[in-house]
Amino acid sequence: ERGIKLVGSDGWIFIHVHGGKLEASRASILEGQGTGELGRVPGHHASFLDAVRTRRDPTAPAIAGHRTAVVCHLFNIAMQMGRDLQWNPETEQFVDDDEANALLAAPDRQPWAV
Repeated sequence: ERGIKLVGSDGWIFIHVHGGKLEASRASILEGQGTGELGRVPGHHASFLDAVRTRRDPTAPAIAGHRTAVVCHLFNIAMQMGRDLQWNPETEQFVDDDEANALLAAPDRQPWAV
């Protein structure tokens, strides 16, 4: 099966690549998550532009985009490192792993800096 398995102190969640179906080590982990289907939202670009024009929230809030991007970056870093990594979602850093943390941000391209 293709997807990503997120393992935490209370169990695991597996997100299938196709369709976004969720599975978990215990049913209680998915309580409050609706049907367990992530689904698709058409028109993110249009929703964003509409939000800019109307000052209403877009279909997907910024934090959802951030968390989604973080999971993708973590997956890529874990593949590049070739080993299991521990992630602290509160600090958004790998636990006791300077080598993996160095991959969290690309170096600035000169002459630009943030």
